Amino acid sequence: MDVEFFRRKTYFPIICLVQVAVPDGTVYLFDTLTWDHFDGLRELLLHPGTTKVFHGFTQDLEALEQLCHVTPVNCFDTQLAAAFAGNKLYVQLHITEGVHVVQGLETL
Repeated sequence: MDVEFFRRKTYFPIICLVQVAVPDGTVYLFDTLTWDHFDGLRELLLHPGTTKVFHGFTQDLEALEQLCHVTPVNCFDTQLAAAFAGNKLYVQLHITEGVHVVQGLETL
């Protein structure tokens, strides 16, 4: 899941686009500037059996709470996970892209 927003002369971020990818490869785009029916997005954000994966979740969380009036559950932040793992590039690639780098070759 990814959220695109801007903060120009506003206290809260204004969400422009929410992107959601599901395991079968389907991608959903929510144009929040032209669409205001977010029941499906709220349901997804609150579904405890679905892990929502973000990168840099703190700002996305603030924006989603403002837009949908709910606090998402069962979220995973790849940026935070990479920081816990030492923030090595090969760890980030493994977490975010599923790329396995052989130890000793990570500097190539």
